[in-house]
Amino acid sequence: MEEEFVECFTMFGKKKRVPLSSLSFRPSAYGVIMNDDKVLVVNTKSTGKYSLPGGGVEIDEVIEEGLKREVQEEVGIDIHVEKFIHFNENYFYYDPLDEAVHSYQYFFLCTPKTNLRDDHVPSDLEAYDPQWMSIDQLHEGNMQGLEMGIFPVMQKLLGRKK
Repeated sequence: MEEEFVECFTMFGKKKRVPLSSLSFRPSAYGVIMNDDKVLVVNTKSTGKYSLPGGGVEIDEVIEEGLKREVQEEVGIDIHVEKFIHFNENYFYYDPLDEAVHSYQYFFLCTPKTNLRDDHVPSDLEAYDPQWMSIDQLHEGNMQGLEMGIFPVMQKLLGRKK
């Protein structure tokens, strides 16, 4: 019997065919953490692009709790999860670890409960240098691919049209 393949997107926006048998399933949660008209982003070590804080939810976690844990690990702040705002399905290839993932990505509108601290050391393979940025500073050229589908939602939340 011939092995089946699935097409995934790499961190670098390229397509990669991987054997279906090597694919793992991972639900993940990401925070659109708003403070006035700015959104919290982290820099991604492998690509130098920005991404929203968040990541994989553990098997024993409620998705909102997984998001709070991921944000704490990546940026060192506590958040209040306001509401679910967007869903995305993604076949993702994580180049540094040679892993392929079928991901359900849940995006939540959040507000910070604590402030960013300069002394926070992220416990994450990719995220560093968290910062508040105007949504107008973010675009396809400086954001990781999975976040692109959330832009229209963020624009609507800010009452802007693009």
